[in-house]
Amino acid sequence: MRMIAYVPHDGTATGTGNMNESLYRQVKRMLLLTELECKPSLDLVQAWLLMASYEIGHGLESAAYLSIGSCARLAILLGLERKFDGGANSTLMEEKSRTWWGIVIVERHINLAFPHRPLLTSDPEANGYLPAYDDDKWDDGSGQSRASVPMTTSSDIPAGPFAREVQAATLLGRTLTHITKPTPDVEFNVAESRQLDRTLTSFLSVLPAEDVLKPCSAYCGAMGICTSALLLLHTYEVNHQHNFQNDWHNFPSSQDAIGFCCDFVIERAAKYTSELATVDIDSLSPFAPHAIYQASVLQYRFLAQSGSNKHTADIRLRLDMLEEMLASFSRRWGTAGEGVPFHVRDMPFPY
Repeated sequence: MRMIAYVPHDGTATGTGNMNESLYRQVKRMLLLTELECKPSLDLVQAWLLMASYEIGHGLESAAYLSIGSCARLAILLGLERKFDGGANSTLMEEKSRTWWGIVIVERHINLAFPHRPLLTSDPEANGYLPAYDDDKWDDGSGQSRASVPMTTSSDIPAGPFAREVQAATLLGRTLTHITKPTPDVEFNVAESRQLDRTLTSFLSVLPAEDVLKPCSAYCGAMGICTSALLLLHTYEVNHQHNFQNDWHNFPSSQDAIGFCCDFVIERAAKYTSELATVDIDSLSPFAPHAIYQASVLQYRFLAQSGSNKHTADIRLRLDMLEEMLASFSRRWGTAGEGVPFHVRDMPFPY
């Protein structure tokens, strides 16, 4: 807990300067030793989950992939993937359920960097239920379980930030499966792609109305995951049909979807950068920088394609906002401080 909550006291460090490397190594060694010497426990699973979250937040994707693997296997060993029906200790059952959901969320986000690597956690079943507690009441221990909300509930029905991250991660998992395990039926694959596009777009459209307390706060993680899933879906489709740099305009539906995602991120960046003084650095989600980074890469490509036409100044303004947002996030998470390296600005997405 101390490690993942660490932020430099003066608030000036950015990028990897936010990472307490000495503490990270100590905690990682302690976890490995605990796994060797002690029996599997819920506490150990949660510790590995925090470790994986810390690693993705600081750009340690390979380490995070290994950590979430250990976490998922321990969780499965303890039976956390099973459905719980309450019982004598409903609070403990909910804690186990939320821990499993956390693993599902983090593993799918990590696999954005490794789309073709298999997931250890299975996709949630359509007849499953979202987390049953309101997040603020769960955090302070004062809440009572509310009625369970089915996974298939319309996104128009209000839900807490954690439940929204569960929904977004579920859609991301379906997207990863779609691009890595296509069926032999081309028509089915196209129909599935269009269904995912409609669902992701609809879901993403309702999230800003719920994120009203502070700029990019409670629902920022869900928005980041959902945006990344939508960009993954369409950049993969274009890259595997034609060269993205030259021919992406031949796919109007993908062009519209990618443009929608970029506009969405830039709108959030404009709101965020206009309210920097009110940003709660501690609450920034490690799931958001990846989507901001993706939008930045796309803007650099649009800039390269625009030459010196009338859109150049507008694109540069968008890039300035995105880089300012990344700079702010880098005060909390090192991965946001990496910026957009010159050598990758004109490369296709690795999907």
